Amino acid sequence: MPYGTLYGIAACLSSNFGVPDGGNISQSIYTDNGGVLIDNGNIVVGGEQNGSYCWCRITYPVVSNWMWIAAPSWYQKTNSPCAWRCQADCGWHISNYSVKRGAAFNLLQN
Repeated sequence: MPYGTLYGIAACLSSNFGVPDGGNISQSIYTDNGGVLIDNGNIVVGGEQNGSYCWCRITYPVVSNWMWIAAPSWYQKTNSPCAWRCQADCGWHISNYSVKRGAAFNLLQN
């Protein structure tokens, strides 16, 4: 970004945590409890490949809560697994969609 580099992590989870599949960009935001997501009983730390729902969060220079990026239908349509594309999809959405980027900054943790 013009103001500096953002770093983050991505995870392919088994749940959309109630976010509507195929919803608009604003519906893909998940304001969780203190940045913690639990998938299959485990705390999500990034890099998980448990499922086909792509999630990500900014980790530097600020920390955001988790944000849902893509659904299984997207990966089926593109014929590529979540684990192969999720990280790139997170970076692309944050870089190219001002609404998604703004939403990520709205999810900053205190």
